[in-house]
Formats: sequence, structure tokens, C-alpha cells
Amino acid sequence: MTYSADILKLNPELADTIPEKKVSNPRQRKINPLKITETAFASQVEYFLNLYGWRWKHDRPARVLRRVKDRFGNIQKKEIYETAYSGDKGYLDYTATRGGRLLFFELKDEKKQMTPEQEEWFRLLKDCQIFVDVDENGDEIYLPEVYLFRPSDFERVRAILR
Repeated sequence: MTYSADILKLNPELADTIPEKKVSNPRQRKINPLKITETAFASQVEYFLNLYGWRWKHDRPARVLRRVKDRFGNIQKKEIYETAYSGDKGYLDYTATRGGRLLFFELKDEKKQMTPEQEEWFRLLKDCQIFVDVDENGDEIYLPEVYLFRPSDFERVRAILR
């Protein structure tokens, strides 16, 4: 499935903004947000970050080869994914800024939970928030904005990033 097709499945009204690619199976047009992977959801979110002019950062894990001993004591090469970082574990997936707004957010699929380290970062960032205003819907606005997003939050994500 292509990046564009994922977005169009959830939001057919975006057809004018995304070049359409042929989908091999027309039944694939309907999608259950509960079945979207975190990686596919991240692609959709990144599309909107770029579309709406956000400056953003996300650290992707890199594929590396490690030498490990197998159960017989032989050294084997094992392919694993690692994200290089300094500091404390659990930093949220994305940091984004635009027009005086600062967002920190974590993406998870529908079933996965944040790790204890991510929950600690989330809490610490929430503790930094200050009240700034009330929006047109009567919702309070705090900065920095701190979110946990899941595929079922797609419309909310889109509205926040717009």
C-alpha cells in the first residue's frame, strides 16, 4: 500500500491534494483505523506536518548488524534496529513547531501502550504547560502542546496540525 493510498483511505476528500495512484484492489478503499500500523500512521502524520508547513523532527531507528553468540557459542551476525541518542530513554516520537506553537507527541497503534520512560517524559512535558487562551470551541489552549495520538485520532490530528 502506498503512502498516498493510506491517507486517501481515511480522507477521500483529500483526493485533490494528493496525486492518486492506482489501488490494485478496489475493496481496499475502506480501512479500519484499528488495523493501521504505527508506521503507516506516522507516514500520514508526516504528510500533514509537511503539508501545513511545520518544522519537525523524528528520530528513526537504523538497521545495524551486531555480532552475537548463538546457543553453540558461534559468533553470528544479527540484524537489529537501534536509535542513537544521548540522554534519557523514552523521549516522545515527534517535536514540531510553527507560528509560535510547540508540539511534542507520541504515536502508537490502537493497542500499544507507552513505556514507563515515555510516560515519564509525557508527564514532565505536560508539567511545563501554561494556559494561553481558549479556542473557538471553548477548549483551553496550553503551550507547549503534548499529545498521544492513535490512528483513531486521525481527524483530531489533522485539525491540530491544520
